[in-house]
Amino acid sequence: MSYAFLGDIRPYEAGYLKEIIDPGNIEKEIDTICREMADLSIDSLKFDRWDFAAIFTVAVLEVGADFLLGDPKKGLSKNLSDKNTPLGGYFNKVHGSIDHTGNPLDYQGDGFGGGDHRARTFGHDLFMFPLAIYSLCQGQFVDGFYDQKKFQWILTFLSQKDTAYAGLPFDEAILAYFAHMTADFFSVKSLPVPGFGALAHLPSRDIRKLVAKMYSDGFNLRDMVVKGMPVAASEVLIRMYFYFRNQEVEASPEARKHKRDKMLLMTHTLAALVNVGKVILTKNPASINLPMLLRVIWLTWSVVKEEQELTQRAKVKVNYSVLKNKYETLQTLVLLDESVYYTREIDRFILKKKDEFVIQFQENENIIQNGFNEVDQLLVAFTRLNQSI
Repeated sequence: MSYAFLGDIRPYEAGYLKEIIDPGNIEKEIDTICREMADLSIDSLKFDRWDFAAIFTVAVLEVGADFLLGDPKKGLSKNLSDKNTPLGGYFNKVHGSIDHTGNPLDYQGDGFGGGDHRARTFGHDLFMFPLAIYSLCQGQFVDGFYDQKKFQWILTFLSQKDTAYAGLPFDEAILAYFAHMTADFFSVKSLPVPGFGALAHLPSRDIRKLVAKMYSDGFNLRDMVVKGMPVAASEVLIRMYFYFRNQEVEASPEARKHKRDKMLLMTHTLAALVNVGKVILTKNPASINLPMLLRVIWLTWSVVKEEQELTQRAKVKVNYSVLKNKYETLQTLVLLDESVYYTREIDRFILKKKDEFVIQFQENENIIQNGFNEVDQLLVAFTRLNQSI
């Protein structure tokens, strides 16, 4: 409300509050905080009995599929590795149809010969591809093995048949590498699991023996793809259930993702526990489902991270609420200060007008009294005039 029409009352200027904040911006700050609070989602979707039923059902299906596909010596993995089966024969033809001979990645000299040579080299480990590219560019086999507990480096430009390797330009080396890895993936033994080539070079003989045995038993990259099929199928089933079950539920994208990830984690964890138990009971480490375990680890990290983000958003929202309350308190203090200011100004205005009225009244009284005095003097003068006549 403005009191400018009263003239003598000065407009409110906030006084010392200007040093804290511009009172005109308080409302804008409150609106900004309210919008930011609305953007912070801390809601979550609850689990019900149908969710747990879906998790258990899909986990049972995943366990069943793992029993069918999880042993590299049986089922699909075995068929893919057997040249005498239709699938295995087709894969072997693909392996033979891709030209990948004559490069240092297939060196099979002393310590590297035999059908399992890929598990003993750096070059066939996909994690070691920079070294493989270097080897192809240089036309040099770079590797090593343990002899009498001592690591012996093998650096040679000649094959086991004393044929010189040809160095390749970088772009041709890239193409040759991918052609070689693709061909070997379709071979009977396929490629080793990424990282196993490095494990095969560790000082521990027990680890090297375990890597060699698992690869010999069929634990390879193609077997990982087969073992990943039950994991992928479970992902599809859980995601389909979640979509149709929650498509009409109002929730933020963060809340949806958090619940879906927890459902996936519980499903894969149940299946992984059974898989680990199977490995322990059968004493067959080659039947471990590595894609399943990696997915459990990834989902665990994802769920923990989402929980931390949810907690952090809740803390931020509480802090915003406290800040909003403080702004509202400050807004109230400004209004009170403004009320006190105008009350004081009105009191001053009334006192001033009162004083002016008293002065004016006194002046009027004096004028009236002077008028009466003049009339009295005239009456006296008329009286004396009458008496003289």
